[in-house]
Amino acid sequence: MWVLVSTVLLVPVAIVVAMIFPNPDNIGHKAVFEENLSAESLARLSPADENGIVWDDQVGIEAEMPNGHILRFKKSVSEEEAETVSNEYYDFLKHAANKERAIHILFGIACWLGNAIILYVFGWSIGWVYKGFKKSP
Repeated sequence: MWVLVSTVLLVPVAIVVAMIFPNPDNIGHKAVFEENLSAESLARLSPADENGIVWDDQVGIEAEMPNGHILRFKKSVSEEEAETVSNEYYDFLKHAANKERAIHILFGIACWLGNAIILYVFGWSIGWVYKGFKKSP
């Protein structure tokens, strides 16, 4: 019985993990993504001032990434160069999504195992009480 119920408990845990499963589109922007770009790629991005503002007169191409972040390139940057930098940024997004996926999967497994163990202990306790109060012949 315990095995059956534990197996059934796996279904809602898997559904919840699947619903919140991260992908590059829902990974928020982190400054480290841009900081880790190659020096060549960083040189193609429009620099921000000390307040983090990128002025429109310095911007040529703007590329919106799947996570909603906008990469702003210098006016001298070609479409091919911008695409190269965008791909490099997207690789960081994919890497971050993979790390979060592993965490979500491990969390799902831990939740399922925790529930299965609690269910087992609860069933064992009920059996122990039942045997203790059972009239012997």
